[in-house]
Amino acid sequence: MQIETPSWKRYYESHKSECNARAKMWASAHPNKVREIAKRHRTKYAERYKRADTERNRRLRAELLEAYGAVCACCQEQRTVFLTLNHKNGGGTQHRRRVGEIGVYRELKRLGWPRDQYEILCMNCNWARRYGACPHEQQEEPK
Repeated sequence: MQIETPSWKRYYESHKSECNARAKMWASAHPNKVREIAKRHRTKYAERYKRADTERNRRLRAELLEAYGAVCACCQEQRTVFLTLNHKNGGGTQHRRRVGEIGVYRELKRLGWPRDQYEILCMNCNWARRYGACPHEQQEEPK
C-alpha cells in the first residue's frame, strides 16, 4: 500500500520559490507574530533546542582549542577539561559579562581567532596569573 503525497506538498514542491517569497513577505510584515510563533516552538521543543545548543557550544569550544593549540601556554597541560581562554591584557571578566562565554568564542571565531590578545591556559595557571604570576613562571630559590 502506497501513501499518496498530499496536494499541498506537491504544490509546494512545484512552486517552492514563490511560496518562500510569500512566506518571507508575510514574516517581514508580521515580526511580532513571527516572534510569538518562534517562542512557542522553542518552548514546545525545549529539550531538543537545549541538546542542539549544548552540542553546538561543545563544537565551538573544540574549534577554539584547535585554533589556539589545545595546550596550556605555561605548563603544557593537554587535558581539554582543564583548558580555558585567557585574555593576555586582562579584561576577560568584562568581556564575558558583555557577550557571554559562548559569545566570546563566537566573536573570536568571527575575527579569525586573533592570537595577539588571547591564549590557552589551564585553569591553575589562569587563576595564578589573576593573583600575580604563575608558579611555573617564577624562578625557584636555591635551598
